[in-house]
Amino acid sequence: MFTSDTAKYKIIGICTSCVQSDYVRDIVSSISRKGVKEGYKVLLFNTFCDLYHNISYNHGEASIFDLINYDILDVLIIMPEAIKRDSISNEISKRAHEHGVPVICVDSTMDNCCSVTFNYSDVFEKIVRHVIEFHGCRRVNFIAGVKGNAFSEERIEAYKKVLAENGIEFEPERLGYGDFWDMPTKGVLEKFLESSLEFPQAIICANDAMAIAACSILRERGIKVPEDVIVTGFDGIELEQYNSPRLTTAAVDNDVLGEKIINAIDHMMNGVPLPEK
Repeated sequence: MFTSDTAKYKIIGICTSCVQSDYVRDIVSSISRKGVKEGYKVLLFNTFCDLYHNISYNHGEASIFDLINYDILDVLIIMPEAIKRDSISNEISKRAHEHGVPVICVDSTMDNCCSVTFNYSDVFEKIVRHVIEFHGCRRVNFIAGVKGNAFSEERIEAYKKVLAENGIEFEPERLGYGDFWDMPTKGVLEKFLESSLEFPQAIICANDAMAIAACSILRERGIKVPEDVIVTGFDGIELEQYNSPRLTTAAVDNDVLGEKIINAIDHMMNGVPLPEK
């Protein structure tokens, strides 16, 4: 808590990266709006690129987290999926706990932290079912994210599950990894186009960025979406609203997320046990 000559403020700290991205901006904005409404002040600690690559530039950016004054914080929120380097997120959490500051982990899980996560799997499965069961597609390709990433692997499993339940054999050549962004997606699309397999009726993408890139590449090849092939995304990013044609996608309700996080903080501040779900 911060105490001035005239007032006392409960302080929420948020540690993240890439606040300029739709994903991070919307979550931070929601937490801030809900927090301010409930009488909190918010301190944001942000790096303008994610910290995935272990390079000197990123080490310099990460030094922003060394400036955190844990003594005035009532709670710290960490966004590991935005920071993209577990060692840094874990170190921030460790320092917070050493100062007796509770930690909330958003959209991921960390040891000794309260986690607020989205139920992506069920919603993504509904998109796959829509393509296969409503549109009747049998040749369905999939562009996943980063190989081994939990979100990417979860969406692959949903894809395989719906294929199996509809009697469609999984063909490894119909799966590619676009790493959640446009340049790798181009390589995946080229492999799909060069494959000896019959051209897909649908291409399901693990996020909107790859779906938008796929639509652009297909358009360059004279392949129409959705007339020749259906393309779906996920995440509901703002850029999707300007894509032609609009994608079938799904977006999280960040207002609900912000409310859940502030409710969790209130429970912590009042010593009330948090619900498991």
